[in-house]
Amino acid sequence: MSQARAVLRETMRATAWEPLATALRPRRPESTLTVLQASDDTPVIIERRLI
Repeated sequence: MSQARAVLRETMRATAWEPLATALRPRRPESTLTVLQASDDTPVIIERRLI
């Protein structure tokens, strides 16, 4: 049960940053933005641009 609870907690923590990713999404279609969850609950924001 505790393993399932840990998986659920990780899933909820990962989806908590989705609104942040949406709000920070670049206006340019050639850019993509990815928000990752670090181990210390700090969001890591990665922007990729096609050149």
